[in-house]
Amino acid sequence: LPTDVKEEKKEEKTEKETKESKEKEERKRKLLEEQRELEDLYNTLEDTKMERIITHIEKADEFFEKNFHCSQAVFAAFAEELGLTEEQALKIGACFGSGMRKGEVCGACAGALMVLGLKYGQADEHDINSRLKTNEVTDTFLNEFKKENGSYICRELLGCDLSTPEGIN
Repeated sequence: LPTDVKEEKKEEKTEKETKESKEKEERKRKLLEEQRELEDLYNTLEDTKMERIITHIEKADEFFEKNFHCSQAVFAAFAEELGLTEEQALKIGACFGSGMRKGEVCGACAGALMVLGLKYGQADEHDINSRLKTNEVTDTFLNEFKKENGSYICRELLGCDLSTPEGIN
């Protein structure tokens, strides 16, 4: 090949490599930008999640301060998200306070399990996956609660048995 043709091919190759390098850098820049955007979105979601958790805690505290049972307070704090009215949630949770009036499973746990049941619970006889998921979140919740608090039994948590007149006082 004549020298001119060789030089021309070499220039074309260099131009092509330069163009590919620029395209690669642009793709890299875009990926980094997308990664930053995803990190920002994740942080925003985490902040929102924390705000929702704080809101639920505040709502549950408000119900508890109004003399509702722990079960009612926890369940009603999530009512709106679950498609229930607060009144419905308070009524549903009414029989689970004080460890179901027997000092058994803590009413706050019962309220939380009702929330998890509405979120993950099996509603179709053929939907075994939702049953498995519900069992998993139930076990995880109760294990974590016990790890954090030493028990999920009301009388053990309070140090008295609310099923007796002495415990109520």
